[in-house]
Amino acid sequence: DASGIAVFSLMVIAIFRPDTFVWTIAQRQKALLMFALLVLFCALVFTNLGHNLFGYRFRAFTIFPVVIWAAFVFNLRVVSLAILVIWVFSLFGLSAGIGRFGTGLLADKIDVWLYNNVISMICLCLVMVNEQRKLAEREMHLAAEVYKSSGEAIMITDADARIQMVNRAFTRDSGYTLEDIKGMNPRILASGLHDDQFYRDMWASIARKDFWQGEIFDKDKFGRVYPKFMSISAVRDDKGKVSHYISISSDISERKEAEKNIHSLAYFDVLTSLPNRTLLRDRIDQMVSLSRRDSRQFALLFIDLDRFKYINDSMGHAMGDKLLQVVGGRLLGCVRDEDTVSRIGGDEFVVLLRDANAAGATSVAEKILKSLEVVSEIEGVQIATHASIGICLYPEHASDADSLIKHADAAMYHAKEQGRNNFQFYTAEMDFHATHLFSMEKDLRLALERNEFSLHFQQVGLLQKKIFGKKMLP
Repeated sequence: DASGIAVFSLMVIAIFRPDTFVWTIAQRQKALLMFALLVLFCALVFTNLGHNLFGYRFRAFTIFPVVIWAAFVFNLRVVSLAILVIWVFSLFGLSAGIGRFGTGLLADKIDVWLYNNVISMICLCLVMVNEQRKLAEREMHLAAEVYKSSGEAIMITDADARIQMVNRAFTRDSGYTLEDIKGMNPRILASGLHDDQFYRDMWASIARKDFWQGEIFDKDKFGRVYPKFMSISAVRDDKGKVSHYISISSDISERKEAEKNIHSLAYFDVLTSLPNRTLLRDRIDQMVSLSRRDSRQFALLFIDLDRFKYINDSMGHAMGDKLLQVVGGRLLGCVRDEDTVSRIGGDEFVVLLRDANAAGATSVAEKILKSLEVVSEIEGVQIATHASIGICLYPEHASDADSLIKHADAAMYHAKEQGRNNFQFYTAEMDFHATHLFSMEKDLRLALERNEFSLHFQQVGLLQKKIFGKKMLP
C-alpha cells in the first residue's frame, strides 16, 4: 500500500509539473493512437470485453508493449497519465468483479496492487532513463552545432596527434577540408617561420599543464602564411591518459594589419612613409644613450627646402606633396641603412648619422646638396629645388635631443642667411644672434603695447634755403 501510494503520488506530481515537451502534429497523432490502444487493451484485460468478444481472458502483461512504447516516445507527464489510466481500469475491474482481477479473492486484490506498482515503476524508470538519454542527445546535438558553426577554427586530433575532425571555420581559414587532412599530423600546417625550440616549448607546456596558447604563423592550403592566435588543450580519459587534443584558433591577420597601421600612423609620416618627429625623438634618445656609453659621436642634419612655399603656391599642394616624396627618396639614397631620415613637418627633414664626425657630416651634406640640385620631373613638369642644411654634432654641440634639434635648426637658418643652398655647422654665436633677435622683437612688441614710441622729424635736403623733405626717426 505504501509503495502504491508513493508511486501514485509521483505520477500526480509529474502530471501537474511544467511541461517542456515539444508537441508537433506528429506527436499529437502518436499520443492519440497510444491512448486509444491503451484504453482498448485495458478494456480487454480489466473488463469482460475480451472474454465476450474473443472468448479469451487476456493476460495482464498484454498492456506492457503499449506503455513501454509510450515510455520511449513521450515525456514523464504523458506516461504518468497512461499509468493512471491503467490504475483506473484495474481498480474499476477489481471493484466491479470483472476482468482478470475480478474474482473478489484477496489474492487478486494483492495482485492488482503488485501489478500496478511493477508496471508503474518500470515505466517511470524507463521514461526517466529515456529523458536523460534525450537530454544527453540534445546537449550533444547542441555541442555539435556549436562546433560546426563556431566562428573559431577547431581541430581535434587523437592521442598520437592525427587529425580526426575539423569544423567549417578551420576550412575557411586554412582551405583544408576534413577529407584533405584526416589522419595527418598538424605539422602539415607549419609555416617554417618557427624553429624547433618553439615547438618543443609548446609541447612541454601541454605535457605540464594540459594547455598552451599563443600566437603562431601557419600556412594554408594555397601557401599563404597567416598569423593566428591558438590554444591547445589535452583531453584525458577516466584513467588519466590523453585521448585527444583540441586546437581552437582564430585568424588575426586583420588585427595584425590594423596594429601595423596604427603603429605606422603613430611613428611614420603619412606622405613620405619616413619616421615622424615622435620616432625621430626616440631614436635620438637611443643614440644618445649608446654614444654616451661607448664614447661615440653622431651628427644631426636639419634640412629645409629653399623657396618650397613658392612651389606650393604656384603649382599647387598636390605637386608640392609629390616633390616632398621625391626629396625623401633622394635623402634615403644619400645615407646608410643604419642612419635615419625623418620628415618632421612641412618641408623640414632631419637626417641622423650614426658614428659620424664633422668630416662624415660634411660628406653627407655635400652629397645631399648635389642630389637635390638634380632637376625633378613630376607629371611632365621639371622642378629644381635646393636646400639649406644645419649640422649639430654630439657631444661637441649638444648632449640631449632637444638641444641637438634646436642647435641644428639655428645652424640651418644661418645657412639661409648665407645665401641658401649650403650647409653650416652650429656655433655658439648663432645662439647669441638668435637670442638677440628674439629679445629685440620682444622689446619692440612690448614698447608698442605700452605706447613707448615717440616720433621725431628731421629736415633734410636744404637746397636754396628750401626744405623739400623730412626724415622720421622713432
